[in-house]
Formats: sequence, C-alpha cells, structure tokens
Amino acid sequence: MRQGTLVVWQNFDRLSAGESSIEAALGERIDRARDHLSLVFHRFLGNERVGESISLSINKNPIVPQDPFLSHLKATQPLPEEIFEIEGQKVRVAPFILPHISKLSADSLRIAGGEEGLRRNQGFYIYRNRRLISWGSWFRLLRQEEITKLARVRVDIPNSLDHLWTLDVKKSAAFPPEEVRNRLKVIVERITEGSRRVYTYRGRRANNDNIVHSWDRKTVRGGVAYVINREHPLASAVECAIPEDHVALFQKFLQTLELNFPFDALYADMASERRPESTESTQCNDEELYDLAGRILDAVGKDSESAARLLQNLGSIEPFNKFPDETKKIVDKLEYVYRERTTN
Repeated sequence: MRQGTLVVWQNFDRLSAGESSIEAALGERIDRARDHLSLVFHRFLGNERVGESISLSINKNPIVPQDPFLSHLKATQPLPEEIFEIEGQKVRVAPFILPHISKLSADSLRIAGGEEGLRRNQGFYIYRNRRLISWGSWFRLLRQEEITKLARVRVDIPNSLDHLWTLDVKKSAAFPPEEVRNRLKVIVERITEGSRRVYTYRGRRANNDNIVHSWDRKTVRGGVAYVINREHPLASAVECAIPEDHVALFQKFLQTLELNFPFDALYADMASERRPESTESTQCNDEELYDLAGRILDAVGKDSESAARLLQNLGSIEPFNKFPDETKKIVDKLEYVYRERTTN
C-alpha cells in the first residue's frame, strides 16, 4: 500500500479467558469494533465533505457509515442550526428529531440503536473536528425519558477549545464547560418539545397545516386536552341525520369520550412501542371510504354549493387525507353521481 493505516491485532492474551470458543469471541470483538468505527467516523466515511472522505475496512470488508441522526430519511426533522462563540471560537449546534418508530424500517431502527437504543442514545453528540467523541447524554440538563428519546443534537467543537472541555486523554469523552451548558440548555428545551409532539400525539391538529383533524389538541391551564373536532364533517353529518331532540345526547356522548380518554394506557403502549392495531393501512378500504363520503355528502350536502365545497375539500379531511389517490377517484365518482341526481 502506498498510503493509509494498517491496524494489526495479534497475541490476544485475554481473549480466550472465560470463553468456550476463541473464534466466536474474536468474531464478537470484530463486530463491536466495526459498529464503533462506523459510528465514530461516520462523517468521514459518508463523504460529508468532497475530497475529505476516508475508507475503513476490517478483513477487507468495507465499513459502512452509521448516521445516528438518520438524516437521509424524509421523516427526520432537521431543526435550524445555531452557532455561538466561545473565546472567539465557533460552536455549532444542529438538532434533529427522529421519526416515530412506526415510520422506521428494520435497517433504520438498527442504525438508531434498536428499540432499547432509541432511549439510551438520545441526547448530545459531541464532535471534535468531525470525529464523534461523546454521545447519549444530556449532560444533566435534561433527564433521559421515553418521551424525549427522538431528540438528538449534533454539537461541533474545534480542537482549539480542548482546554475548556473535560476531555480524557484518549479524546473519547467530553463534558462541556458552564458557558456552553448554559447555551445548550436554552436550545435543548425547544428541541425536546418537538420530540414530545412527535412521540406523544401523532394525530394532533397541526397549527400550520390545512387538515381537518378528528381530534384537536388544545392547551388548557398550563396543560393539554384532546377534544373531538365538532367541525369535522362527519360530526356535522351525524347531527344532521339524528332527530333534533337527540342532538344534546350526541354532544354528551362526545364529551364522555373526551373525559374518559385513556391517557395512561396510551402512554404506556407508546412507551413500550406497542402500536395500536387500527393502523392507517387497515382502517378503511376503497368501499368504506366511498360509503363514508357518500353518507357525509347526503347529510350535509343539501344544496349544490355545500356539496361542491365538501367534495373540493374532501382530500384535506381525516381519514381521506391519508388516501389521496383513492379520494381523488371517490370525488370524481361522487361528482358524477351528484350531478346526475340534481339534473334528474
């Protein structure tokens, strides 16, 4: 070889101690070394900077970079990078909110550390000259919780600030100075709130979207409450379909559902990664969606203007917004049926 570094391991004096198979023990050590190198040097292995990438291999098997932020996934939320100066040197902080576990493939979940590793690996990822030296800690600024396990923060520090950080002799662990911790504390509070929103309530009403949600998330007395959206067309359709003297009873039924929302059970299920059975893929088929749209149209589309407005906005109403292709076909079909009905 004209250049590069060759690491040779030989004369393993402790490898065989307590092991029934030296071959198996060696294979385990190699796997651990491969995982460690793929994470610690992932920014060099991943061609982050043109012309500055390196290649590593063990027994001629290339090491693939392991990005702990899953930045290649569309569902990952990269938040704006923040830069502040310490003694005239720049410290860069780039937060990421990982996708909910239900959106992760088996390979992505493995990169994130598995179901157990999601919680264990949350926190700050400290890079010294792009080499990962410390990860999986909030530096006592925040407790590691199930509810914040989707939050990970990349912190880039230059080697010119080594004297401020508590670095060990191998440069493999770091603890930030007070000035840095104070700046990170402000940032982390905003970041972890994003993780809580993704993790605790994926079906919430988003303030910036145009979806008519079935449930609304509202802030009340410093806490939150989940209420059924009374303006949802299906709720309006039911009110139109039942006798007037039963409307109050229907409203009481909705209030009962809200007051008895199983928060504790849902939290426990989500924290243990047990996803509810009624997934998006099995909630509605084409016939059920068409029947639901037709019933809503019959109930609230009493005049042509209301019917046209409902059909125009059907794709932004839950659950139709989850099935855009099917909903478009349903709208075309209902427009034809309604046009024929009104013409005749």
